[in-house]
Amino acid sequence: MGGGYFKLYCLFYLTIFSYVTLFSTISWTTSTYLTLTPNSILALPYLLLCAIAAYYGIRTIAFTAGILLPVVSGFGFLVAIGNFKEKDYSLLLPIFEQGYSETFLASYFVLCGFTELFFLLLMQQHSSTKLKKSHLYIVGFLLFGLALGPLVGSITIFGIEEAQRMKYPAFSQWRVLELGRYLTRLDFFSIFQWLAGAFIRQAIALYVAVDMLQIKSKKGRISITFLLAFLLWLTIFIPLNEPVFVVMLTIFI
Repeated sequence: MGGGYFKLYCLFYLTIFSYVTLFSTISWTTSTYLTLTPNSILALPYLLLCAIAAYYGIRTIAFTAGILLPVVSGFGFLVAIGNFKEKDYSLLLPIFEQGYSETFLASYFVLCGFTELFFLLLMQQHSSTKLKKSHLYIVGFLLFGLALGPLVGSITIFGIEEAQRMKYPAFSQWRVLELGRYLTRLDFFSIFQWLAGAFIRQAIALYVAVDMLQIKSKKGRISITFLLAFLLWLTIFIPLNEPVFVVMLTIFI
């Protein structure tokens, strides 16, 4: 009985996780570089690719992530080093100027992103080697660096007051980057970074959801995977704007 409740909870979490990932990706896309493209048109090929990756299994997703991760990480180092001349690290001090409470509250919201480590526990039965604590520590450290880097960069480049008003600080840092006189407006690299991360997260969520339903037949897995992707696509038509979405997400967290 307890296992059934746990499975329902996991499926509910995966539903919210998938919807948040989809909404955030489409909202960012339409507010930055494809402002006139309908949301449904943007979401359809994206979810189709995620469903195909989820159907072919965790090995396909893992190999894809292994190819994308070095490229995404390399772009992260590029924007960090390339914007070094624009940064003023004195803006990071003093650390607890507004007290401790707000810092710990902000840390709580950041740490909510570490719940993605939960996916490793749900997929360890598909791994040929045993999942060790050291593996979780390494992944957690990498996630910490991915969260800290854009935060520090936005504060040191734009200042604390401007940084806290930004919806997409990493994208803004790419727009500042200039490599010499002629290489400017390199913000299209941030598009690759965002879509690569969103694709892997969405594909893993779909795969884990189908895996938890314990569907063994090939036709059944195809049908359920694409059905879940189609249901996610239908959520695009929910009349929900971004400010309301942020408020609801804050309450849910």
